[in-house]
Amino acid sequence: MRPLETHVQISSQLMMFNRVKDMLLREGKITPESTNEELCRAFKSWSEAMTEASHQKIVRFH
Repeated sequence: MRPLETHVQISSQLMMFNRVKDMLLREGKITPESTNEELCRAFKSWSEAMTEASHQKIVRFH
């Protein structure tokens, strides 16, 4: 992968990470004081829920 493509991919992933983190904060699943372990647990739970929803065709990924 070329450097610009790598930069764009990392930027996109970071933007998605921050959007999910903001959503988890709004929903009270994490707090600004959450530990790395708590953050990892919350993200894993969110990821599993999205995977399950996509299998049930509740959420569509394009």
